[in-house]
Amino acid sequence: MTKKTLALACLLAGLATGPTLAHEFHVEGLTIDHPFARENPRVGGAGGAFMTITNAGDSDDILVGASSPVSDDVELHTHIMEDGVMRMREVEGGIPVPAGTVVGLQPGGYHVMLMEINEPLVEGDEFPLTLIFEHAGSVDVMVSVEDISAGVHGNMEHMGEMDDADDMDDMDHAEHMEDMAGDDMSGDDMSGDDMDAEHMHGHTTE
Repeated sequence: MTKKTLALACLLAGLATGPTLAHEFHVEGLTIDHPFARENPRVGGAGGAFMTITNAGDSDDILVGASSPVSDDVELHTHIMEDGVMRMREVEGGIPVPAGTVVGLQPGGYHVMLMEINEPLVEGDEFPLTLIFEHAGSVDVMVSVEDISAGVHGNMEHMGEMDDADDMDDMDHAEHMEDMAGDDMSGDDMSGDDMDAEHMHGHTTE
């Protein structure tokens, strides 16, 4: 990727999150821009942290883990399509961040999964998150808690389309998707009694 292309990608990433929401953090050639999470007042529920990672250096890197005081179980997840059904899976080997690229952690794709949060995530608050990279090492960021159900981020549009009961019955991680996607999902569809222990843990064991 040329410097011109990288600059354009950074500009587009900034436009996607909105100019008033930008906050960024730096470590060893990496820029972590606008870490955010959707509000979730329910202790014991799940949360997702999203951001844009720009690697302006000459070396590839990998996001291999994360930790936060708001959860004792923080994992890297993604969504994949299997047999026409969107399923959430833990990422094996970490999230690649090649040199000269911009990698988006966003709903429906790569994200940091916060399992069984131990405190409410309230709009307007922030919480610390440590990102662990294979080469750059650890970087501490502050995650803004936002009400993104109204479409502040364009990449949330697909989440609003998942309020159909039949679609939700086919989804893995139904309870986690409820926590991350908003109140437009039916509580009946999200009944915890219908979920097995593997789903409650946060990922399906293959």
